[in-house]
Amino acid sequence: MKKKYTVITGDLVKSREISERYKVQIKLQKVLNAVNKKFRDDIVVNFSITLGDEFQGLLYTPEKSFDIIKEIQREIYPVRISFGVGSGTISTKIAKKTTEMDGECFRKSREALLEAKKLKQEIIYNTGTDIDLSVNTILRLIYSIKSDWKKIHYHRIITEHGYMKNLVL
Repeated sequence: MKKKYTVITGDLVKSREISERYKVQIKLQKVLNAVNKKFRDDIVVNFSITLGDEFQGLLYTPEKSFDIIKEIQREIYPVRISFGVGSGTISTKIAKKTTEMDGECFRKSREALLEAKKLKQEIIYNTGTDIDLSVNTILRLIYSIKSDWKKIHYHRIITEHGYMKNLVL
C-alpha cells in the first residue's frame, strides 16, 4: 500500500482587489517561511507560493493541518484565504517544490480549494475519510459565525492570545 500524504493549498480571496498586493505577497512569503520553520517536523515539502496568489505545502499527515492554517490566517489578517486540504497518495517522487509533483493528495486538495471558493468557505477538507463531512460541517458553522465579526471580535478571538490559538480540531 502506498503512503498517504496531505496537501494544503491556499488562495488569497479577491487578490486582485487587494491594494498594495506586492506588500501582501512579501508578507505571505514571510509567514510561509515562519510556518516552514515552526512545523518543520510535520512538513515534507515546504510551503511556497505556486502562482501569484496561491501557495501550497506537503505534510506527512493531516494532524497539524488546522494548526498550520490557523497560523497563516492569524499572521496574514486582514487578508482572507480559502484553503483546500487533501489527503492521498503521490504518483511522482518527492521533489523540492510541490509544483514538480502530482498525485491523489494534490487533486483532492485542489478539489477542496475549488469547493471552498464555490461555497465561500475558509477551509474544506477532502481526505477521503468518513470524518470529512463532520469536520467540514463544523468549519462551515465556525465560518458562518465569523462572517459577522467586526475587526475587534477577530482580534479578541483569533489573535495570539485568543481562543482559537488553543482550539484543537
